[in-house]
Amino acid sequence: DNGGPTQTHALPANSPAIDRAPSADCLAAPVSGVDQRGQPRNLDGNGLPAADECDIGAFEAADGEPPPPMNFKVALPMVVRPGN
Repeated sequence: DNGGPTQTHALPANSPAIDRAPSADCLAAPVSGVDQRGQPRNLDGNGLPAADECDIGAFEAADGEPPPPMNFKVALPMVVRPGN
């Protein structure tokens, strides 16, 4: 989780989703210029000039942002049987 009303997946620095969406699409409703956390969209996430500087998905990466931590949760099935 990276903040905001719902959980998000931060983008790794080498993600193909960084700077792939047209900036105009990110400014239009329902996105309205912010990501799921309320952070501004249209941040240059890879430091390269481009017309498309909005990231795909709920998370907008910023240049110089630390990479997201790797957290894993494992759920194992459990069988409960009534005892004596």
